[in-house]
Amino acid sequence: MTPPTETQGDVATQVALRAVTLKRRIGVLDAETKKLRGELETILRAIPKIFSTNKVDRVTVDGVTVYKRRQVWASKKESVAKDEYLQALKAAGLKDFVFNSYSHGQVQSHIQDVEKAMQESGFIGEWSDALRKKVGSGLFDLMNISDQTKGVIQGS
Repeated sequence: MTPPTETQGDVATQVALRAVTLKRRIGVLDAETKKLRGELETILRAIPKIFSTNKVDRVTVDGVTVYKRRQVWASKKESVAKDEYLQALKAAGLKDFVFNSYSHGQVQSHIQDVEKAMQESGFIGEWSDALRKKVGSGLFDLMNISDQTKGVIQGS
């Protein structure tokens, strides 16, 4: 290999320098992005309490909407016998979900739909008590139901 001419060396040095500069800048931006994501997650977790305290469900700023959203998960308690659970599903009016077994996904989707309808109707209060009434305590008491509420940003 022949040594580079002065012009070739300058070009190679400039390209290498640009690559090093970009790599360093990416490292700085990655660190900053990680920090900003952490701050954003902290704010999103705080939104439900802040919005509830201020009696608002959503705020739109510069064409971007920020709102709180609850996600609900439901499953049969491990301690509950399958037959008991199937009977409770039928008694709760969910016989369409019951065959020789049941569809966990359909049951969970139904619980999520009931909870979503409660939110959309403007329900305020202890959601689990209201959900128990909507679903029926016979079924509700056989289920593990958990939720997570956080802020959501819609738009760009």
